Amino acid sequence: MTWGYIPTLNKPERQGVQRYDRKKRWTGILQTLLGDEYYVVEEGLNSRTTNIDYSAPEKAGRNGKQFLPICLCTHAPLDVVIVMLGINDLKNEFNHRTSKDIASGLDELLTIINQSTYGTDMKSAPKILLISSPIPTHEQGFPDNAFTNAIIRAKDFAKDFKQVADKHKAYFMDAASEIKPSDIDGIHFDDEAHKRLADMLYSEIKKIL
Repeated sequence: MTWGYIPTLNKPERQGVQRYDRKKRWTGILQTLLGDEYYVVEEGLNSRTTNIDYSAPEKAGRNGKQFLPICLCTHAPLDVVIVMLGINDLKNEFNHRTSKDIASGLDELLTIINQSTYGTDMKSAPKILLISSPIPTHEQGFPDNAFTNAIIRAKDFAKDFKQVADKHKAYFMDAASEIKPSDIDGIHFDDEAHKRLADMLYSEIKKIL
């Protein structure tokens, strides 16, 4: 979603993965809305998980828990860290993770952020905004039924993720309240969803900062 994967049907004629340019991704739109007094760091990665590894060697490095400490250090000092993960954890290869399983992965990520010293003063942790992603609209957009029962397993995302946010005294936003993924593949954002998410985040960031 953050990476900007353009929704597409899984058909033989499909010519590889395509990506929205920065101006169309929500991160770039948010940067424009906020203006030059803010700097939006973009750290989207296609197929990233909360805390679990893929078995395929070509998907090494997608484990969010392993990457997060390095990422925080790279971009410090930080005012606020926005976390929006969980959809990729719904893939069947991860043994049909439940919403609570995924929330547990997010709990580990927020713990890492809160234990860091990468806030604006480089002594305390940055603020955190945890986003509950829009749940899939259908499960037929990917090969080998990669997201079987994903809709059912994601239905409690907002409730379970908010509990994690509350535990860590983080800010919380339920993106599913106003956004749904594209009907094309049922998972990724179309350009209108990117715009709407940027608008929602603009309001939240202004409240936080």
